[in-house]
Amino acid sequence: MKSLFDISNKVFDVTGAAGVLGGGTAHYLQKQGAHIIYLVRSNREDETRAKAQNISNKYSVFACDVLDADQLEAACQQIEN
Repeated sequence: MKSLFDISNKVFDVTGAAGVLGGGTAHYLQKQGAHIIYLVRSNREDETRAKAQNISNKYSVFACDVLDADQLEAACQQIEN
């Protein structure tokens, strides 16, 4: 019987995913089998991608300042495709 809290193959968007709190949360969820959409500032993309690759192949990294409406809209459109 599957666990009530099984999150494998679920998709999570994590903002601030290059930071301590967001990154820790994203890494934990990814280790549990979830697909993580890392939303990070553009200068942290490569670093975040390298860390995510060490966990599993279930991740996507998008540069996005969530306080900028245009960037957020663009990221959402990329994620949906």
